[in-house]
Amino acid sequence: MMITKGMIAVSAAFSVLVVAPVSYMLFDNQPPYEYDADNSYVIPARTPAGRQMLVHWKFSRVNRICVGSITRYIVDKDTGVRVSYDPTPAAKNINEGDSALDRTFFLPPDTVPGKKWYYADGEYACNPLQHLYPLRVRTPRLSFEVE
Repeated sequence: MMITKGMIAVSAAFSVLVVAPVSYMLFDNQPPYEYDADNSYVIPARTPAGRQMLVHWKFSRVNRICVGSITRYIVDKDTGVRVSYDPTPAAKNINEGDSALDRTFFLPPDTVPGKKWYYADGEYACNPLQHLYPLRVRTPRLSFEVE
């Protein structure tokens, strides 16, 4: 079998139009946000159960904006018991160049007193392939206390 110029052209076109984009999407693992854990916090740092809390996420860098969902968790530091909130859409009001994001949530009224961690797991689709296999990112753990 003889390799022709047409076969070479088809192979080159296939590589450029299919292999290269799929390879890029497979290795695309840059998170949308890079968090500055030292300057992120929960307000108030000490509160009774059932109260509204504010989480201030400080970014060291916003790399890109992607669609996705966030599942928030509260973990008891002593027992490891974890409470999760229903997934919510990822923030759409972040722009490249932003330095922080504030989010609020209500503590469940039956939250057991003690020291807690707050963090969130995000699943993002920054390219078409990630709609099938999302990019998973965990935020830093922030501490607070329930009275």
